[in-house]
Amino acid sequence: MKVGFGLEQDLQVIERMTAALRAGERLMVDANQGWDMDAARRAVPRIAEYPLRWIEEAHSGDSTPAEWAELAMLSKVPLAGGENVAGFSAFQALIAARSHQVVQPDLLKWAGSPAAIGVARAAVASGLTYCPHWLGSGLGLLAAAQLLAAVGGPGLLEHDVMENPLRRLSRSFPRVRDGVFPLPEGIGLGAEPDMKEASAHLQARHELLA
Repeated sequence: MKVGFGLEQDLQVIERMTAALRAGERLMVDANQGWDMDAARRAVPRIAEYPLRWIEEAHSGDSTPAEWAELAMLSKVPLAGGENVAGFSAFQALIAARSHQVVQPDLLKWAGSPAAIGVARAAVASGLTYCPHWLGSGLGLLAAAQLLAAVGGPGLLEHDVMENPLRRLSRSFPRVRDGVFPLPEGIGLGAEPDMKEASAHLQARHELLA
């Protein structure tokens, strides 16, 4: 759930959401770097009073280790982040500090699968949770899912519930069933491109831009 729209409003929505959770459901909140440090100091401890799985991006991705350590001490629930972090040294420092209990590199924003899998393995080896950040095309979602499966650990796959036409560019794209995203068994990512659908998509885009 997105937060950062005003603390009192956020708390009211979280209250309703947590009250409506059914057995086995989990709630996370994401501030999308929307708080400065003063706002994060106020918001994190109050939001952390609720039974959340994590609070994501409570501050900007390039915040200092000391700032993240302070927010981690203020929170009863894990902090998550990493989608706006880039570079091995930055992730190495993030993992070593352990202020983020959930590490979320984005394989599109930074260096692709070879780099992301190194970060993911380091996170899991340190006892942290790896959850790939991905909100985009179907092929990218498949790559994130395959990487998560290869690394292991208790991480979750982020899957946008909105309909995305880019997911139709491969045949028999997996669908979430009972909270599970099944991995295809083909070679590579397991996706066979649908060239007819891809051509129609490109044609429609050309007409839109014309």
